[in-house]
Amino acid sequence: MNLENILKKIKIDGVKNNFFARLSKKRMFLLSFLFLSVLTYSAYLWYTSICNYSWDEGKKQEYLKSKSDDENSFNKARFEKIIAEIEKRKVEYRKPVETSRDIFGL
Repeated sequence: MNLENILKKIKIDGVKNNFFARLSKKRMFLLSFLFLSVLTYSAYLWYTSICNYSWDEGKKQEYLKSKSDDENSFNKARFEKIIAEIEKRKVEYRKPVETSRDIFGL
């Protein structure tokens, strides 16, 4: 049995220790390679989403419809009401502060 003789010569613990010893020596290289791979893939995804975008006619019409809705349009009356409220607060904050009697003082 040739296979049995080969298995006896190879010590499993020695192979395992040798593998992990080599792996620990190459740790920084592997981590650097993994980091650069993830960075490159992320840059590729970013580039394709920015430069190679495409909308079909259905998406374009849906976008235009969402932008032309009345709820998204400028409401001038509400804007004027908010500006009036801001001006009212400005006037109120400019009034002098009235001090009341200090009840904790002697």
